[in-house]
Amino acid sequence: MKGGGFIAYEYKGYNPANSKHVKKYRKSHYKEINVSFPLAYYEDELKPLCEYLNLPVSTFIRDCVVREVDRITKK
Repeated sequence: MKGGGFIAYEYKGYNPANSKHVKKYRKSHYKEINVSFPLAYYEDELKPLCEYLNLPVSTFIRDCVVREVDRITKK
């Protein structure tokens, strides 16, 4: 596909029906997991590292979990 594989999309504003659809899809296809860290560790270690890597904390944690699971299960 030309243009790097991106499909043009025109944002048409907030649509409550679409929001409901997205919420239903996420509920049936994803599992949310809460992770807690001591505040000092988050502020002193995790947050600065993620800022340095230019990544959201949630993306960094998710990538670390996926990488570790792959390392353990694909021996």
